[in-house]
Amino acid sequence: MSILRLSHLDVDRMRQAIKEHEENMKSLIIDKSEAHSGGDVFHDPVFQQLERQEKGLRHQIEVLKEALAGADVVELVQTTFVDVGSIVVLQEGQGDHTYLVTGCALVPHDDMDVISAESPLGEKLLGARAGEDVYYRVGGKTYSVRVAEIRSPR
Repeated sequence: MSILRLSHLDVDRMRQAIKEHEENMKSLIIDKSEAHSGGDVFHDPVFQQLERQEKGLRHQIEVLKEALAGADVVELVQTTFVDVGSIVVLQEGQGDHTYLVTGCALVPHDDMDVISAESPLGEKLLGARAGEDVYYRVGGKTYSVRVAEIRSPR
């Protein structure tokens, strides 16, 4: 198993996601307590839904914490090749698209499209240079993109 590589930005976003999940958990626990005081929780669909949501949040928090604990944090530096934390402009069939390369799919990013280094495309992008064509396979089909530009997020 390879070590997960995360940028400081990835780590910050994952910590923020954990914090938000924990806040949501507090609200769920209050809602569950109120539903529980109403009587038979085993036949209460609202209580059962809250139970499932709490279980899901607990799992997400655990997965994020485990990923952070086992990660190798890398410095974001301007490079001539694609690495975790790079912003890449890819030329695809429909034009140019800009993405942030993240260390893993668990990293939440609302402000930019991302490519996980764990994905088939992300694996092939790592180490690529501007001007290079990158080929990757998904579902038995081969796709290609051209790396038009590489820049640092800062």
